[in-house]
This record gives sequence, C-alpha cells and structure tokens, in this order.
Amino acid sequence: MAGDIHDLDSFKAFLRDRARETWDERQIPYYLSMVATDLKRLGKGYHEFTGPLRLAQWAAREEIPGTKLATHPTIKAKVGFLPE
Repeated sequence: MAGDIHDLDSFKAFLRDRARETWDERQIPYYLSMVATDLKRLGKGYHEFTGPLRLAQWAAREEIPGTKLATHPTIKAKVGFLPE
C-alpha cells in the first residue's frame, strides 16, 4: 500500500497508486468503499482531505492525475478509480 499521506497531493497520489495496484491485482476499480478502510489502516480519515464532503462528492469534483472516475451503469454504489 502507498506510503505516508500528509497533504492533499499525497492523498491524490495514494488514490492513484491504489487504483493502479487494485487494477493490476484484481482487474477491478479501486472502489470508493475501499478507501476509508485502507486509510483507517494507516491511521487516517478521508475527511482530513475532503473536508465536509462525502468521498463520492469530492471525487466527482477533483481531478486525480493518472486516474479516471468510473461509475457502474446500474449499481449506484459502485464508484471507483481506474488507472488511465
């Protein structure tokens, strides 16, 4: 898993790296539902970086270099990052 997360840029790098790792290992997007669990293991919470926004709201507004945000056509909860 990606290293130290201390600011917005390192959080975006974490998301990019995890999207790439998840795709390489499992051929699935790095779902937003996985982000909170991974951050908790590192002693962080995503609200440190997204402020009051839910992760899905924040991800829809922010550009994460090296990734694209993918949504399932029929299952609303399946939102995640794919490597470009």
